Amino acid sequence: MAQHIQELINKIKEEGIDAAQQKARDIEEHAKKKAQAIIDEAKKEGEKILREAKIEIEKLEQSSRMNLTQSARDMMLSLRVEIQNMLKKIIDEKVSESLTPESVASIIRQMAEHVVSQEDKAQTIEVFVSPEDLKKLQQGFISQMQNRLKKDIKLQASEDVSKGFLISFDAGKSSFDFTDESLARYLSVYLNAQLNSLLDQAIKK
Repeated sequence: MAQHIQELINKIKEEGIDAAQQKARDIEEHAKKKAQAIIDEAKKEGEKILREAKIEIEKLEQSSRMNLTQSARDMMLSLRVEIQNMLKKIIDEKVSESLTPESVASIIRQMAEHVVSQEDKAQTIEVFVSPEDLKKLQQGFISQMQNRLKKDIKLQASEDVSKGFLISFDAGKSSFDFTDESLARYLSVYLNAQLNSLLDQAIKK
């Protein structure tokens, strides 16, 4: 009887140990699966964050490139305007300096001689200059020109002329503009075209 009881006790112990061991194995297996699921989920989340980060970085890089490109264009436009303004100032100064009474008289003489030689029937030559230049040009210039060309030359002051002159060979019906403003404007158009070409080449490089 005692032996039977002991065997029963031993059996219960063995079954309890086996059950406990199986339970431990189940818990361990469940824990491993749970841990692997957590790892897989973390990996997926990490990959998602990485993809989103790469997309955001690409957007930022693209935006930065666009901003840099726009900044470069704005800088070139500002530079172009600044150079054009500086160029205009230089042109205005140089044209004004070059249109002395002596140079104006020389240009008028050459133009008048050329026109008269081409057209014997040229009408009265009318020249409009600034009031300041009129006084200087009247001192012998008109009489010399009239005697030389055998034509009537009317030299008149005009408040619209600061430097240079306007000249007409058909009694004022039409005129050639050699004022400082007209010459500066003509030079600016030419030089600005050259400037724009140079800046465009610099941008492309």
